[in-house]
Amino acid sequence: MAAISETLENLPGYDIVMDYWNEYAGEKFQTKDPYFETLPDGSTRRRKAPEGTTPSDAAVFKHIASTAWKHDRCMYGCYWADWGIGQAPLISIIPVFGPWIMYTMHLRLNRMAEDLDIPNKLHMKMAANVTFDFLLTLVPVLGAVFSYLNQCSTRNAALVHTYLMKKAKENQAVSTL
Repeated sequence: MAAISETLENLPGYDIVMDYWNEYAGEKFQTKDPYFETLPDGSTRRRKAPEGTTPSDAAVFKHIASTAWKHDRCMYGCYWADWGIGQAPLISIIPVFGPWIMYTMHLRLNRMAEDLDIPNKLHMKMAANVTFDFLLTLVPVLGAVFSYLNQCSTRNAALVHTYLMKKAKENQAVSTL
């Protein structure tokens, strides 16, 4: 696993492409890392649900984040070992059935987010991410690389975290009135 990730990272121009993609995705999709946050002292810690969310919403977000981690970053699901490649790119290697299986896995993550009563606009963004990822993975062999670069579940988990932050701020504003 690490060898595949290392091989991809050693490709000429990988850093440039990833920097461009992260900048583009940050501007266009307004996403961030849903797994870890950087503290003011420079250290990092595991990202939790925003302050002010209900315990049930926090539990759903934790489940969404851990599922997204397994899909995109570490197929074994352990936070202490970042293998760099998850279930989604590995499954998408299987011709025809792999992209379909991965598509249903991503949709299951979207169904988890429905427990948070997400608005239709957010639901459509998440579904569009999944559909785009599915279309990328239909390309034989390179589809797995595209899936690795796209990280659909991570992007959807970040969208859910952003929604929870907005929802928590709204709840705090209502409670102060």
